[in-house]
Amino acid sequence: MTRRPARFRSEASDDETARRAAGLVHEGRAPDLGSALRELGGSTRLRGRARRHLEAMVERDAVVAGDPVPVVAVLDAAIAIMEAIDDLESRTADRGTPYRGVRLAGHAATGQVSPGEVLSIRHHGDRSLDDLEMELEDLGVVEFRRSALRSRWGTLSALEGELDGVPFRVRRCPVGQVPLDAGNLRTGRPVPLADLAAIRRVRDGVGT
Repeated sequence: MTRRPARFRSEASDDETARRAAGLVHEGRAPDLGSALRELGGSTRLRGRARRHLEAMVERDAVVAGDPVPVVAVLDAAIAIMEAIDDLESRTADRGTPYRGVRLAGHAATGQVSPGEVLSIRHHGDRSLDDLEMELEDLGVVEFRRSALRSRWGTLSALEGELDGVPFRVRRCPVGQVPLDAGNLRTGRPVPLADLAAIRRVRDGVGT
C-alpha cells in the first residue's frame, strides 16, 4: 500500500481540525470559529477552511429540513468544479498528461436535479486524485472521500466531496480506457452527458 506524502497527511490533519472547529460552532459549543480553533489547538489560518465546513453543515441542515438546494445552485456547483479541473489541465498541458475533457453525467446534465442527488462528473484524463483534491480544495470543496467502482471498463477511482452543500463525485476515466461517450459505467446503458459548454447552456436555460 502506497503511503501518501507528508504534505497530504498534514492537509488531512488540518482538514479534520477545521471540520471539528466547524462542528463546535454548529452545535453551539463555541461562539465563533476563532475560539473553536484555539480550543482545539489549531492555527487561526484554518479559519477559512473551517468556515467552508460550517457552511456545508448549514446547507445540509436546510436539505434535511426539506429546503433543497436550488437547481441553479447545483448546476453552478457542477460548472465550478468542471471549470477548476479544466483550468488545472490547461495550466499543466505542457507536462504531457493525457486529457480529453470533463463531462457531467446523469439527469443533472439535462437540468433535472433530484434532492440530495450526487453530481456525477467524469474526468477523462490521467490526472492523480491527489492533484484533483488539491485543486478542488482551493475552490472550497469539503468532506473529501475516496471511492472505487468496478465498471465495464475496469476499476475506476473517484474523489468525492461537497461544494456549497452540493455532493459530487469526480470519477477518473483514464484516456484509452473509458470512451468519452460511455454510458452507465456499470451497465453500459445510455446516460445524458454534457461537457462544459453544454452544461453552461443548460444552466442559462434554467434561469436564476
